[in-house]
Amino acid sequence: MNMKSIHQTPPATHADTHSAADLAKRIGISLRQVRRMDADGTLPQPVRFGKLKRWTRLSIDAWLAAGCPKRKPGKATTQSA
Repeated sequence: MNMKSIHQTPPATHADTHSAADLAKRIGISLRQVRRMDADGTLPQPVRFGKLKRWTRLSIDAWLAAGCPKRKPGKATTQSA
């Protein structure tokens, strides 16, 4: 297999992610509601930077475009900063 043909998604950085507060502002809900939606699996899977929980802009865009479906069970992805 040609190594040039393999494309990997680069790891998320803080610049292309939303904190819970940023996400609340973006979708027009309270911070408490964001936390509830995360806990019940309504939001897309977050990415973790150490103890920080973030949502990628791409995952939120896709989630909104898909009509805000519940996520599949799983743990948050951990990224090194």
